[in-house]
Amino acid sequence: MILTLLVFSSCSTTDDDTWTESRDALIGTWEGKATFVKTNLTTNKDTTGTRQIKVRFLNKEDVIISQVLFFGLENNFDFKWTYKPDPESIDIVSESPLLLINLPKSFKVIKKENKTQTWVGEYLHREPSVDFSIWTEYKTTETWELTKQ
Repeated sequence: MILTLLVFSSCSTTDDDTWTESRDALIGTWEGKATFVKTNLTTNKDTTGTRQIKVRFLNKEDVIISQVLFFGLENNFDFKWTYKPDPESIDIVSESPLLLINLPKSFKVIKKENKTQTWVGEYLHREPSVDFSIWTEYKTTETWELTKQ
């Protein structure tokens, strides 16, 4: 009976260690590109594009996501984050729901290699016409290909 308890407890510690190691391996700076497909839900037409992205996991709770603009300028957004091991995903949490309008709230980790990862996330959002008289609904799927710096 004692042997069974020891085996069980060592297995759960190993799972916890693996989970912790996977989460902690994210801490640091990741840079790469975000490729997106934005689908107009009324016309079902797609628009595609790519932008530079930087993700800085500061610690086990805080993350800064930066969209790199022209001439190296960055748009920085501060969030909280959580890691889920099965299926492996990263959730982005904002204190203000307005800050997540053009970012996925959750990413599935679909590929992991030595210092590179690929994440996929999608979100729904609305965009106004130039005079704000018409709002169009979109579904955007983003693929982030990142390398740890």
